[in-house]
Amino acid sequence: MPPELHYYSGCQNTFVVLIDGGHFPEYDARFISYLCQKVDGLLLIRPSKVADAKMIYFNKDGSRASMCGNGLRCVAHLAQKKLFPEKSMLTIETDVGVLQASIQGNIVEVEMGQITNHKFLSINGQKVCFLNTGVPHAVIQVDTIESVDVATLGKEIRFHPAFQPEGTNVTFASLLNNGSADLSTRTYERGVEAETLACGTGAVAAALVLWDQFPKKQALQVLCASGELLTVRKEGSSLFLKGAVSPL
Repeated sequence: MPPELHYYSGCQNTFVVLIDGGHFPEYDARFISYLCQKVDGLLLIRPSKVADAKMIYFNKDGSRASMCGNGLRCVAHLAQKKLFPEKSMLTIETDVGVLQASIQGNIVEVEMGQITNHKFLSINGQKVCFLNTGVPHAVIQVDTIESVDVATLGKEIRFHPAFQPEGTNVTFASLLNNGSADLSTRTYERGVEAETLACGTGAVAAALVLWDQFPKKQALQVLCASGELLTVRKEGSSLFLKGAVSPL
């Protein structure tokens, strides 16, 4: 059977999703880029020997990435709908380990794995926190996120020598006091080489960096550039990402 092709949105972070038996040409970056002309990335759903399903993720430029938070939520939703309709909890094998997912209608919460490499740097006069939420993120707190030139500053930091050779995603975050969300974020994504309307790993990275300003909260509401909300939740030493997904 040919792979099943679907289009998905996780808070307007958009993807091509393929239910694939293992025959997709992973090596063909040009073909992957062609498939991703109008979306942010490509997700493959494959059989797994250690979990309900396996996720493989490719950036818009055809490069492979180890993790995508919103992508994982879309994979869990489609896998449950098409492959495991009797289950509301799934395990998904990823490049960063086997992670849990909970699916309730169009709301999907996923485990985000271990967070590593939390350190502070000074880049061009900016205080930057660098950490890995499955993929590397440089997080910069700003006062007014609407005024940030994400395309210019994000690209400059993404390719800064401090983060070579792999480079980094760049997430800008500001505190909110409007009652509907705790943080606002905008992300320049490596592999897309532009700002995306939402970034799950970026939301988690920003929440972790700014969490000490919300010492009594176990969950933070993060406003994406799309205007939609993601929830980042702590449970012991584990972190979870929750939000809406929708087929396109």
